[in-house]
Amino acid sequence: MIILLAERAAEEVVLGCPSTLSGGAEESDLYKATSVALAALMSQGMGRGERSMLWTGGIEARQIASALSADGNLQSEVNEMLETAYTRAKQAISCNRKAFDRIFKLLTQNEIISGDEVDAIVARWRRKSRMKTAAQNQANGPRRAIKPFQ
Repeated sequence: MIILLAERAAEEVVLGCPSTLSGGAEESDLYKATSVALAALMSQGMGRGERSMLWTGGIEARQIASALSADGNLQSEVNEMLETAYTRAKQAISCNRKAFDRIFKLLTQNEIISGDEVDAIVARWRRKSRMKTAAQNQANGPRRAIKPFQ
């Protein structure tokens, strides 16, 4: 679900709000993420309470809206799963913003980049990030141990 919601999350992090194209139609990532969450709860035994070990079968596209509107608890559980995944997607983008911006720049210039190029950018950013953290720790000096209250 995190990956399905990543584009919407990126729009919010970078542009301030998600576009109207990120939800709505059955082809949208929001629809697909909702389907995954609903399937996890209804056919994979991942629900809470009485749904935790209940298999109710797969769900077809035309049944999603009616299943969610008929059961408020199910709707809440699906929404909670989506909110958690969305928050994690936004955090991942925010924490890796420099790498994200570099990838975005290459995509706008070239329209397509390889997985190897993405891997190299992310690895380079992580290496720089670790070196910066190490330098900050060294500049701050050794940490003093804090003694517990006695």
